[in-house]
Amino acid sequence: LFTLLIPFFFYAIRRISNRRTARRFLIFLAMAAPFSHHLKWYYSEVFTAMFLFSGLCLIVLHKEILAWVVLALGVCNQGATVVGIGLASVLWGFLRRQWRFALLPIICLMTYLGELYLKNGWPIVTGYEGNHGFKTFMPFSGLPEFSYPFFLGSLSLIFSFGKGLIFHYPAIFIKPSFPNIHRAFRSLYWSSILVVVGILLVYSRWWAWHGDVFWGPRFFVMASFPAALFLSSHVHRRSSSIESLIVLVALTLSLWIGLTGVIYGQKPADFCYGNDYFNEAVCWYVLDFAQWVRPLFEGPYPSGWQRGYAILTIILYLWFAVPILHFLGSNLRHHIQKFRKNFEFWKWSW
Repeated sequence: LFTLLIPFFFYAIRRISNRRTARRFLIFLAMAAPFSHHLKWYYSEVFTAMFLFSGLCLIVLHKEILAWVVLALGVCNQGATVVGIGLASVLWGFLRRQWRFALLPIICLMTYLGELYLKNGWPIVTGYEGNHGFKTFMPFSGLPEFSYPFFLGSLSLIFSFGKGLIFHYPAIFIKPSFPNIHRAFRSLYWSSILVVVGILLVYSRWWAWHGDVFWGPRFFVMASFPAALFLSSHVHRRSSSIESLIVLVALTLSLWIGLTGVIYGQKPADFCYGNDYFNEAVCWYVLDFAQWVRPLFEGPYPSGWQRGYAILTIILYLWFAVPILHFLGSNLRHHIQKFRKNFEFWKWSW
């Protein structure tokens, strides 16, 4: 599905920006996000994220009927995303000054309920009733369904070392600047962000907010798209040293996340899932056990095709990072020279 949609994504991003940004978007989507790890499996989140972003692209391209169908199919596959679609619909309603976008989340919800009726015989039976995990040392473990405190769940989803969005998708936490970007590009970015916010609002209460046995924040594949949009539009900008440094940090962490997700994945996390998952929370909150940190200190080390993938990632990193480093170095030299000129320590007297 991802391979089939690559030409469409390139076409959509090129229409609202340029070829260079579209190429960079595909590169960062495939290699600078947990998306690359998800492509190794057949979980529903990839299908959902692809359809939701495709639907948002179709809205940008003014193909609204097809967009609504695609979005409804995406929500049908993962009902929790209907809240995010509702938030995005509010944005599109204000941008287009059209009331009909208020119908979009309703149609998506009705499609989801219809699918539940066909599958389970009743529109409000999801199959997850009473679903819960093992009882561990965590105070809220073992409780069913939406029993986790929202405050703790949202903080964990954002800031925890093993599952936090800020470490796996750092680009979505940076304030974007689109001075020379088409308005449609900005609309696509912010509507994607709102979908992610909606997913966060729902899964913060779910007992398995962490995604259970999975590498990184499982339910947030959708965040790969706004992260790739940000990096593709900011990696070449040189407005200030601070902004360039922040983009460099986000680029470095994003490519490392993508690399470790493909090469290592769950391999360093065997400790987390033994003894009926009793130690699982350690891998969520302790930096030493975070799945993107442990490969720095222990194997297995890349071999075969993994080495080729690692070399490709390094080449891409240098391609994008060296110009930023050159800009930062030039600014640093300028500030040093200015500092020396203003103070001239060697001319001070006793």
